[in-house]
Amino acid sequence: MRKKLYFISFLIILFSIVFLNSKSNRYIGVNYVVEKHKISNFQKLSEFYERHINYKKLVKEITDDSKNKEEEIKVISTWIYNNIKKISNLDEVIDNHPWTIVERKMGVNDQFSDILSVLLVYNGIESFFEGFEYHQFTFFKYNNEWSIIDPYYGVYFINNENYFSTIKEIKNDNFTMRHLTLGEVTSENFDTIFFDKDFKNINQLNNYFNHLLTKIHTSKSIDNTSIYDRGGRSHIQKPMHRIFFQIKKILRFN
Repeated sequence: MRKKLYFISFLIILFSIVFLNSKSNRYIGVNYVVEKHKISNFQKLSEFYERHINYKKLVKEITDDSKNKEEEIKVISTWIYNNIKKISNLDEVIDNHPWTIVERKMGVNDQFSDILSVLLVYNGIESFFEGFEYHQFTFFKYNNEWSIIDPYYGVYFINNENYFSTIKEIKNDNFTMRHLTLGEVTSENFDTIFFDKDFKNINQLNNYFNHLLTKIHTSKSIDNTSIYDRGGRSHIQKPMHRIFFQIKKILRFN
């Protein structure tokens, strides 16, 4: 029996050594052109765990003075809005890991929603992101209800009770659009907030969002979708979720 255990242990160690020294692919998008790089599995796992630690540390630093989850959602979103630069035509667009957005301190619209969804998950809040007609939203679950936020423009939606509007309320036009730093979106500040949109007046802005918000998912459809299939890569930045995700891919079940 002891010899059998020794043999199994030897095989596990041998497999681990071979696996960790084997090469695998890393794909990096540079200005929307994908480049393939070979790195060792050991390097890949080491960097993955380092990013995991960095996410935890950053979220703790951002939310340290927050009093509740609502405040934490807002301060994380505000941190991203204030600290991530919007990429201009002069900047390279790098699509690698979400942590790269933090390291570079810059991103395009979907990268704002990408990193927000990751940080929210690390803060214990269900989240993912998805785009509708090229407009990105971060979905998050608060008090068992789904809502949305747009970290690129810094806007979120509140209901008549001054809480985050649920998706149902948003679809029923029961919301006020607010900005993370400027307060309510009005005719005086909308052109500053939506700096790259060609809205002539606040009515055009409202019509744009009223059309767009009819297309977002219902809460029921989100809850009926696996966390790994909702959009983005927020959950799989965590080690255990990455293992489950890889097993799911291998077994190819939903």
